[in-house]
Amino acid sequence: MTAQFHENLILDGEDTSMAYCPPLPPEGDDRVRLQEGASEDDWECTACWRGYVATWEICDDKIYLNKFSRKYVIEEGHPLFADWISETIRIPQGEQLEYVHMGFGSVYEQDLMIRIEKGVVIERRVVDNREGLQKMSNEERKLDSDQRGWREIFNTHAWGGVRANGEDEIYIPDHLKKD
Repeated sequence: MTAQFHENLILDGEDTSMAYCPPLPPEGDDRVRLQEGASEDDWECTACWRGYVATWEICDDKIYLNKFSRKYVIEEGHPLFADWISETIRIPQGEQLEYVHMGFGSVYEQDLMIRIEKGVVIERRVVDNREGLQKMSNEERKLDSDQRGWREIFNTHAWGGVRANGEDEIYIPDHLKKD
């Protein structure tokens, strides 16, 4: 999979991006719908398999969906409180240390991890990736080949982004989780 375009994020009034693609409302929720003539299968390039880039906003410890670049429209007022989201999202910070040509796997100096439950921010924490990247051997850093076992390596690091099994989620190793 090609590295994917980040979603736009306005975080406490500042423009940034997230190396993650939050889910849309569940099927049957009509607050977001396909644009007339659009198809779920529409996409324009391999760097955007989802076929759109959305703009999200976190303010007052709540996450909102503001708009789509294409493909979908928001039926209700803008912004739309994203009460369907119960996930951990990843916001890269600092310089890119390593480019990974897959999903949202590129490594940045730090990741701001924001845990959200039913649209409400319940935790923010920073993960420093510099130390973890330095500890990895050169062989581990070659994530571009099945022969080198990239799936196992990819799924063991907090900066995995999209796991090799294809699920859109952030993998957080047990030693980084808070009780």
